[in-house]
Amino acid sequence: MEVLVYCLAAAAAAGILVYVLCRQAVRSAHLQLEAETRRARELEKVIHTNETGHLEARNAAEVRGRSELNEVREASFREGLALGRVESEKDHLIAVTQMRGDFRDEIALAKEAAAEEARVVLRAEVSAQTKLFSVAISPYVKVQKDKGLIWDEHKSYVGYQYQLLVNGIPAFQPHVMIEKTEEYKEVDKETVMELIRIAEQSAQKAVELYLSGAPEGVIKRGAAVLENARQ
Repeated sequence: MEVLVYCLAAAAAAGILVYVLCRQAVRSAHLQLEAETRRARELEKVIHTNETGHLEARNAAEVRGRSELNEVREASFREGLALGRVESEKDHLIAVTQMRGDFRDEIALAKEAAAEEARVVLRAEVSAQTKLFSVAISPYVKVQKDKGLIWDEHKSYVGYQYQLLVNGIPAFQPHVMIEKTEEYKEVDKETVMELIRIAEQSAQKAVELYLSGAPEGVIKRGAAVLENARQ
């Protein structure tokens, strides 16, 4: 009987010990589960935080990308607009330059036509005036004799004479240009011919000088003029 009681008591004690151990094991497992749960939640928070940061970074990158893309688009648009303006201004400048060139050509043609018309009118007027007015240039020789007590002295004046003609008729008094003066003891026929030859050279030079800027027919060559004077 005592053995039975002892066995029951031992069994009860063993059951209690097993219960206590099981309870402790369950409690330890529960605590470990709670710790693992807390760790899992912390990891979830970390993952969530990381995901949130990643999403924010991706959103920020997308926003920056869109902003940069918009900036690039705006810059490209502005550049294209500026380029279009430059090309438009260039085309406009080319067109204006072409118009100015055409206008200058038209003005040049109009000026040339007006100048040609004026030249025709002027030639007609000069031709009419040439027929009305002219200038006769003649060799001029004047031999002046001065009587002396012992012998006579002769002085020669050589040059050319010019006179205005109206319809071929002398008008006003002639003008004399003396280019050479000499003194002689005697003047014979040969001396006079030499003086006339020199006067003709002077007259010819005068004709060539005035003809260089005068219309044809205005300058006429006249006959030699010989004057003899005594004192």
